[in-house]
Amino acid sequence: VPLDGSAFSEQILEHIVGLGKLMKADYTLLRVVEPLVQVGYSIDEETIRLNQQLQEHIQAEAQKYLISVAERLQAWSLRVQTKVIVDQHPETAILEEANQHGIDLIAMETHGRGGLTRLFVGSVADKVLRGASVPVLLHRPRTES
Repeated sequence: VPLDGSAFSEQILEHIVGLGKLMKADYTLLRVVEPLVQVGYSIDEETIRLNQQLQEHIQAEAQKYLISVAERLQAWSLRVQTKVIVDQHPETAILEEANQHGIDLIAMETHGRGGLTRLFVGSVADKVLRGASVPVLLHRPRTES
């Protein structure tokens, strides 16, 4: 279950709890964070160190977020693990995680954008759907919250 840290992305959870309980599923909550980019030709060691600290902080915050979501699911007696991945392309990280760890189903929320927005911005959900070798459950709410 890829989550981006928003309440919007968490809406998928209410749709997979019942399904997972019936199948006695294990859940993996995944958060993909982008790597920080270092810009410039001559970056001093202090800047590099601060950049690394910031990246570690971002990853720790992502992990704290996933743990808080996992605890809500565990209250329903569900088996949940969490994972944070640093990758510039969330769709690639999601697909690689599914392939490398025998994931049976990818479930995620989608904005459901179409037309020019989808053409230029792209959709992580769309790229996951088209690239996955396992079933993908996408949910698009009627309104975004």
